[in-house]
Amino acid sequence: MVIERFWFRWPAAALVFVAATWLNLALQPALNSREPLLPYFPSLVIVGLVCGLGPALALLVAASLAILYFWIEPVGRFLPVNSLPDAAMVVLFLLAGSLVASV
Repeated sequence: MVIERFWFRWPAAALVFVAATWLNLALQPALNSREPLLPYFPSLVIVGLVCGLGPALALLVAASLAILYFWIEPVGRFLPVNSLPDAAMVVLFLLAGSLVASV
């Protein structure tokens, strides 16, 4: 079920992104910042189904930037990523997220 009104899809996707990021900020201290991708995959599925592919891909890019900024060392900066496993996690998130978003 895709939202019929095109203009409403983008704000809905932005609202889901803000909610997922807020949830992630609340959850990560309890998880020792080990699962920063956790709330974004269900968000991608919801936005992909309800808002369509474009807003879902925008959510994917925004989520990747949020993950880089809030949970990947050095925290508070987008680049450089200090470790190869962290860089691989973000790249694999982008690849898997693009498949999930196209649901």
